[in-house]
Amino acid sequence: MPHTDPQAAVAAMLGSLPELPAWPQLVHRSPLEHMVPQFLEGFPGALMDGDRVLIPGHNAEHGVALLSEDRAAGWAAFLRAVGAHNPAGLKGQVTGPLTTALSVGLHDGHSLFRDTRVVRRIAHHLGRAAAFQEQELRRHSPHTLILFDEPLLVEALRSPHLGAGLAADLLTSAAVWLRGLKGIHCCADPPWPFLLRLPLDVISFDSYHYAGTLREHTSLLRSFLERGGVIAWGVVPASDGELARESGPSLAERLEGVWSRLGGQGLDPAQLRHQSLITPACGLAHLTETNSVRALNLTRSVAQALRPTLNAT
Repeated sequence: MPHTDPQAAVAAMLGSLPELPAWPQLVHRSPLEHMVPQFLEGFPGALMDGDRVLIPGHNAEHGVALLSEDRAAGWAAFLRAVGAHNPAGLKGQVTGPLTTALSVGLHDGHSLFRDTRVVRRIAHHLGRAAAFQEQELRRHSPHTLILFDEPLLVEALRSPHLGAGLAADLLTSAAVWLRGLKGIHCCADPPWPFLLRLPLDVISFDSYHYAGTLREHTSLLRSFLERGGVIAWGVVPASDGELARESGPSLAERLEGVWSRLGGQGLDPAQLRHQSLITPACGLAHLTETNSVRALNLTRSVAQALRPTLNAT
């Protein structure tokens, strides 16, 4: 979120999305709150070089996954406030191992991918960071969802150092630390054949721009839904201009059209609706504070507008 006041960000989140609130990441407070350094706290030898994180290349001992108030003011404020509410569930998020691996370097200037053991250590560290969040959130609700944010997923799949095989292995290595629901968020054009085969519960994507890409992958989507998978539809846009043109009813109608077309291709309409979440398309940090709160309220408005059709199915 664009806020620098963690209490205000948490109040907006809990007030707008009381059923499944997420703790807010406040990237404008400090470079330490940016998505890569935020979750490498406690990784042995990790240090900041300007805006970039550098790590050692040797096989250091595993560190302790931390999320201190210096790096996650929204997390600390969220934990202090959420006890007064009664949410159905709680959401956390961790930067994914693929985006992290592509964003950090070694102390000696060499490529991180010179030694894949270092890359695997990052994945396990992020898995422990996710498990730490889950454990703390479960003190307030037994139902948790942790997403691995992977804005560089497409680049990772194209990378000669990663590719689909190692990418899937790293994501699985991180996700295996979790007991509750776990998933991935991709804000670019989704690589559906890769995503829908992952052993994850939830796939979150920017459906405002990319919903039409699913029509070519209905067979894989059907298999994903049949094993209990959930699609988080990012139907609320995360740009000021697009937000100004939309309303709760317009976005609900937009998503209903997507579901109708997928139903026309043989997917079970009731299953599709029941195994869906409504979310913003991506992070809200590039919006004004006013519009970020509007995006959260629109998310709730869309969900409320769709509930009658959900009950009907």
